[in-house]
Amino acid sequence: MNYASSRSLRRYVGRLSKGERLVESIERLCRREQIRAGSITAIGVLRQVQLQTYTPEGGYKTTLEATGNFELITLNGNVSTLGDQVILNCSALVATVEHGQSLTFGGRLFEAEAVTLEFAIDAWDDLVLERRLDARTGLPVWNRVEAVGGESIREAAPTTAAPAAPAPAAPAPTPAPVAATPAPEPAAPAPTPAPTPEPEPDPEPEPAQPTPQAFSGDAGVITRPSTPEIVRRPGRVVPVEEESAPAPAALDWENITAAAQQSTTAAQLGMDADNTDKLAVVQAWPDTPDIQPGDFLKHDHFGICKILVYEEDEFIRVRMRGGKVVDIKLNIVEITRTGDHNGKPLYQCKIRGR
Repeated sequence: MNYASSRSLRRYVGRLSKGERLVESIERLCRREQIRAGSITAIGVLRQVQLQTYTPEGGYKTTLEATGNFELITLNGNVSTLGDQVILNCSALVATVEHGQSLTFGGRLFEAEAVTLEFAIDAWDDLVLERRLDARTGLPVWNRVEAVGGESIREAAPTTAAPAAPAPAAPAPTPAPVAATPAPEPAAPAPTPAPTPEPEPDPEPEPAQPTPQAFSGDAGVITRPSTPEIVRRPGRVVPVEEESAPAPAALDWENITAAAQQSTTAAQLGMDADNTDKLAVVQAWPDTPDIQPGDFLKHDHFGICKILVYEEDEFIRVRMRGGKVVDIKLNIVEITRTGDHNGKPLYQCKIRGR
């Protein structure tokens, strides 16, 4: 057994919108927030679910690949590293109804697309969780579980303190001989001096608290304050490029295992952690237009503008023909679909009260 104790915790709570890929989005969040060890739980509704099952030959194989809607009953997993890459490993239990019969499926979650998903991530900044290929199982397993300061607990056994030796008894004092002297005459009592207050001892300095640290991607160390920093962020706003670049190849468990079999060195297992892909998916609630970045908006004053960012119930950021970027508050306008423009949906923006 190999385990360690964490005393530093950061907690992230959030929601994935409709269309976001679960594993890809959570791994991107971990890289952005420098979460290299932690746990995750989630509930919600998924579609395009891919589940895997461990085989006796070693490794995982896909046992479920469906495009319907599935209720995510439970999802539990952890965050760790393989070389320089953040890895999300989680198991899921999903359910659906087919021909009036309830069906439940479980296994390791390879990937899924969110309809809506609520998650909570606990980041352990003072732990290191690193994976390495285990030849017996054919899987990348934790081979390093320890605190940042280098303390790991292996096969902890109870220890019995040795009994303290009894202190030697002090010898009894020898009484001094008393000489016979004449009794002195009684004298007037001397005034009793006021007691001098003893100086208060200096307060003992408080022991220095250990500063948790986290490993960065280049094998350096990033020092973090011992008190978790509370970061308050506005709603999710995702900038969208004019022309989106092709998305990089998805990182999955099978690719990780193949890379680990080739070499277990960090230099060969490390993958590019700078994921520059832009994901802008807008949640489509009932009676809400499914507005996507890249669509067009027709405004009474601005004319036809290109939508850059759509933040639900907040604002729409558009770019006018002259290149100027403005934000339009959604609480004062009504948005309706009117047609298409240059092959993209066109929405009419009407100020309320007109």
